[in-house]
Amino acid sequence: MKLTEDQKKLIQRDGTVLNVYTGKPRKKDFNQQGTPVIKMTIGDKSRKVSVMKLVALAHLPNPEGHTIVIPKDGNNKNCHVDNLKWVSSADFMKATALTYTVHGEEHVQAKLTEDDVRFIRSSFFTDTQLARNLNVSRSAISCARNRISWKHVK
Repeated sequence: MKLTEDQKKLIQRDGTVLNVYTGKPRKKDFNQQGTPVIKMTIGDKSRKVSVMKLVALAHLPNPEGHTIVIPKDGNNKNCHVDNLKWVSSADFMKATALTYTVHGEEHVQAKLTEDDVRFIRSSFFTDTQLARNLNVSRSAISCARNRISWKHVK
């Protein structure tokens, strides 16, 4: 993916991506790893693109031609250019094993807390009743209760 000079101007060094029409910051979503992404139209398809990758493409030299960008401090939400580096696939695999393994409440999409899980496991309520009360799916309750998810919670 290559960026034009006009596109590079819309991507700030701190990870802010400006709207091409209004010049205001665009809304960011987060993927499963907690990395900020924005929705972009590339060609005729709409897809989510990593803000880290956009910042790196716009502001970070890549003399070795690597295709993967990771945060130096391990914080996926810190998209400042000074915190980013291009890496090889092998380096990414090493970093992934150490940095991106997030469980429980720390996961960006977690809806339950460890206390909720303990309550679920000790409760006599049905999965359906618990799901309604905790505002999650029945399968989330079942997985927590049967230790398919939240295995680290005693």
